[in-house]
Amino acid sequence: MYSVTVVPGGRVVIGASHQMVILDARTGAELRRFVGDTGLTTALAPSPDGRYVLSGSTDQTLRVWALDRDEPVLSVFAVGREWIAWTPEGYYACSAYGERLIAWQVNNGADRLPAVHPAARFRKSMFRPEVLQYLIPAGNLRLAMAMAARFDNQVTAATTVAEVLPPEVTLTAPAEGLVRVTEEVLTVRATAAGTARNPVVAMRLLVNGRPYQGQAGVKRFDGGRATAEAAWELNLGPGSFTLEVLAEAAVSRGMSRPTASDADLLSASLLKHSSGVFGRIEVKVVTDAQATRQGLLAGLDWLAGRMTAADVAVVSFSGHGTRDRAGRFYLVPVDVSEEDPEGTCLAGDEFRRRLEALPGKVVAVLDACHSGAAAGAVPARADGLVRDLVAEDCGVVVMCSSLGREYSLESSATKAGFFTLGLAEGLSGRADLNGDGVVFIHELDLYAARRVVELSGGRQHPVTGRPPGIRPFPVARP
Repeated sequence: MYSVTVVPGGRVVIGASHQMVILDARTGAELRRFVGDTGLTTALAPSPDGRYVLSGSTDQTLRVWALDRDEPVLSVFAVGREWIAWTPEGYYACSAYGERLIAWQVNNGADRLPAVHPAARFRKSMFRPEVLQYLIPAGNLRLAMAMAARFDNQVTAATTVAEVLPPEVTLTAPAEGLVRVTEEVLTVRATAAGTARNPVVAMRLLVNGRPYQGQAGVKRFDGGRATAEAAWELNLGPGSFTLEVLAEAAVSRGMSRPTASDADLLSASLLKHSSGVFGRIEVKVVTDAQATRQGLLAGLDWLAGRMTAADVAVVSFSGHGTRDRAGRFYLVPVDVSEEDPEGTCLAGDEFRRRLEALPGKVVAVLDACHSGAAAGAVPARADGLVRDLVAEDCGVVVMCSSLGREYSLESSATKAGFFTLGLAEGLSGRADLNGDGVVFIHELDLYAARRVVELSGGRQHPVTGRPPGIRPFPVARP
């Protein structure tokens, strides 16, 4: 038990690990078990009128509970000055950038990766601040909608996120979202699958995060289509471009799945800018469906079979972390099972042992310090793993995108994380602080840290740990 409070009717509310319950104060009998708190409930407070209980949890979420309802009436999550509040049905209100803080995960079966939809995809139908402002005094969503219609003339149709899921969008040509253009004309094709209830009404192409040709580039479908196709002929000139297709229904928006930009951007930067330092550079990228537990272990085995004491290894993990009930930290692959994290995730201890056994210098680029991909996810901090890696008996240089309670953000233009973008820019020569033509690891660290703070508006602060026995070494000669 972590918290307790008394509520009217001779009852007490108790907060514990991953659960909250109402008990009869005289008999100890359980009267209700609440559903939705995914952390340790460390604080409880009743409302002055006794109708609600406010809970504070280690999952960084405040929740308002009605005593006669299993699910929270309202949940609130905040990072710095940004916040978002939402109901179990999916209606939400937020600050200017609050939509970036949560998303809804939709499972697609055991043989397919889950779909993750940021809150912004549902803005047309689920962004209802006028409803949420009446929710607590009203006591239920139906009455809050009626109050919004009467007092603010804002009529809201009752629905849920499950009923307004975005169209599924597939980029069919080219097959990847990050392309290097050499020909004069590039043809881009995409398909979008809506539903009979929510058909696709428009599709637009985004090039480097910006709408191609503005409104002139939008493909519209009168009356909407359950399945839609669109094509664009592009004259971009030579270079690398990120391509995405946005499909719109009347109630939501869907985006084509981008390529693994973090992995591609970092590996491309190393190949391009580090060849002047190292005699040979070999890259193995494990992304998407290949990034299973066995795929990650196979990648580490591949690295161990090629390294010598004279080499430098860069191991980058961009994903999420979790903990089991015993508090052990794991890196989460695509085939994770919540019921069996030990058998389906890569344990932090195993990851450390693998890196410790590598010869030569090892740099771990770690973006697994949070798990904010889905609303209600439990933040799993990797601080302990970082301390173990940088210890003298392991000797790994660790570069983290963020630590503790911060969340790693990404560029809307490149879809790469701010941290990866900072590393790529630094490797290109911007981190050469003393102008000697060589980028050293400490220069890259300093540049990336400053750049991420700039890009994130001070909301994200990278941290690098370097073992005392590892002296600065060169990583690029742009």
